[in-house]
Amino acid sequence: MIDVNCRIICTAISTRTMHDFKLFKTSRLPIKKETKVSVDTGYLGITSLHPNTDIPKKKSKLHPLSMEDKIINKAKASLRIVVEHINAKIKTFKMLGEKYRNQQKTIWITL
Repeated sequence: MIDVNCRIICTAISTRTMHDFKLFKTSRLPIKKETKVSVDTGYLGITSLHPNTDIPKKKSKLHPLSMEDKIINKAKASLRIVVEHINAKIKTFKMLGEKYRNQQKTIWITL
């Protein structure tokens, strides 16, 4: 998670490959209810865990998105791209982007 100034607030890690939403659910990060969370469509179902969530609308075969929905989704994506850029910067540190192969109890000492 990042704040308004693009500083990393908190992170969650896993010992194996895991989808972002599953990691979010298992990490149980303490997020205040008034904190607005902006996520992509991979986080469907997050509104039951955190009601103040901004998630884009999805189209279906029978119900394509209206032009207004497309504009709103594009605005939401332009806000989320900041987080994706920070994720990419984190992954440039090989230790954070790949599997950690040392003892688990020493991971926080190494970071």
